[in-house]
Amino acid sequence: MGIILVLIGAFCFAISNAYWKKVTETIPYHIGMFYRGVFATIIFAILYFGFRQADFFKYWVVRDIVFDNEFLLSIALSVFNIFGLVFFLQGIQKAPVSVVVPVSSLKLFTILTAVFVVGEVWQSNYLWAFILSTVGLFLLYYKRGEIHNAKEFEKGLI
Repeated sequence: MGIILVLIGAFCFAISNAYWKKVTETIPYHIGMFYRGVFATIIFAILYFGFRQADFFKYWVVRDIVFDNEFLLSIALSVFNIFGLVFFLQGIQKAPVSVVVPVSSLKLFTILTAVFVVGEVWQSNYLWAFILSTVGLFLLYYKRGEIHNAKEFEKGLI
């Protein structure tokens, strides 16, 4: 079941990535982010305050809102998420989706965070996954004719 949920999530992200490209062609990305935030806030506020006692949602709401350490961690998560989206959307504005999304899919930072912040154990397959993803990205760029030497590839990764 977990694999199916991941595939559904990946499909939704694919649609979202293509849609963000369309949005950023017509309005500045920060305006789109603002509207996204307002929409999400309204929808989740309605669901939380209006339906948290409903049978369907009662298992989704694990506790009432309390201003404690968990609340502050949620705020920190939101801040990092916002900055991630800001830089991702700047990349989407400047390059094709087919190039930006594979670069954002390199999970080097996710692996490093999992190991050094969350405390997961380093596994050798992490290194192999990163190497294979980087080689695949290089081939993608090379095939598109966007790089002609290793220096340009390095610049594209940065």
